[in-house]
Amino acid sequence: MSWLEPWENGEGHRLRFSRLSSLGWSQTRTVVEGGTFFANWADVPSVVEQGDGSYLAHWLERLGEGTYAYGIRLAQSTDEGLSWSPLGWLHDDRTAAEHGFATLLPSPGGTWGFWLDGRSMPGGGAMALRGVEVGAEDAAEAILDPRVCECCQTDAAQTPSGPIVVYRGRSEGEVRDIRWVRHTTNGWSQPRVLATDDWKIAGCPVNGPAIATFEKRVAVAWFTAAQERPRVQVAFSVNGGETFGSPMEVDDQQPLGRVDIAYLAGEDFVVSWLAKSADTAVLSVKRVHPSGAMGETREVAETAASRSAGVPRIWNQDGELLVTWVETGAEQKIRALRLAASSLPEVDSRENR
Repeated sequence: MSWLEPWENGEGHRLRFSRLSSLGWSQTRTVVEGGTFFANWADVPSVVEQGDGSYLAHWLERLGEGTYAYGIRLAQSTDEGLSWSPLGWLHDDRTAAEHGFATLLPSPGGTWGFWLDGRSMPGGGAMALRGVEVGAEDAAEAILDPRVCECCQTDAAQTPSGPIVVYRGRSEGEVRDIRWVRHTTNGWSQPRVLATDDWKIAGCPVNGPAIATFEKRVAVAWFTAAQERPRVQVAFSVNGGETFGSPMEVDDQQPLGRVDIAYLAGEDFVVSWLAKSADTAVLSVKRVHPSGAMGETREVAETAASRSAGVPRIWNQDGELLVTWVETGAEQKIRALRLAASSLPEVDSRENR
């Protein structure tokens, strides 16, 4: 788990991380610190373990004086995070524009990097989704979608056929529905709309999708407020992301979104999201099944409804659900909670068949 902390009396930031094992959380270590970070509540850094056991980290640094002139930096560690070597920028462009909302995805051949790239925007162009295989000998950036929403998080997961990336698109008519692209032996597919919510909004909702996979099963969760009706939805694929079934509503009781999803066991996945609760927000989780059957909503913690709450995350940790979130108050703290699969009521998949 990684996060940003204030550094040098608030004049800068430092990227830190800790790893969970059977012995508990490791000692907190620092990847990088300095005064040129671009720190944003929704566009956050990450640390991932690659296939060879090394660690790869990304964070954001300023590329100019503009408010959103920043890019994505990389560093690698081969000694479990004790020391870090800079790898430069994820992208080959240095335009003073937005490059962010990156996802690092370890794969059998290395690590993929996906990000939103605004190099065309100063000239009147659109934000694009780009990808590159980090460290590959013949690495070349690819434009995966030439027109996407500017500030919604991306996410990606590995399937037997290759990576699949989910993100929020942006049509010429300002419809901002969820799209996906996938990589196979034939290269990258054309962008496709996951579900036709038809959410038309003249601005970015800052609410990206989340994806989880297990073998050929793929589950995508997202937030939409199309037709002025906020809701969290999930859709499933049983063929590695070639096609997806119809979306199913997880919560339609005025949720705030900020979703995540993780594989749990069998055919079940778990969706997390923030829901409104008076002047605060509640972090909720729910077990879901491809048939449409769902368990009861479980409220995990209370946090703020504001940006200070960030975006909670969930993982499958050795068959248990690990939930992490920001506890707001006089002092912000990062909290983590383990939930046994048995604590999330099983669903009867036969009910909706």
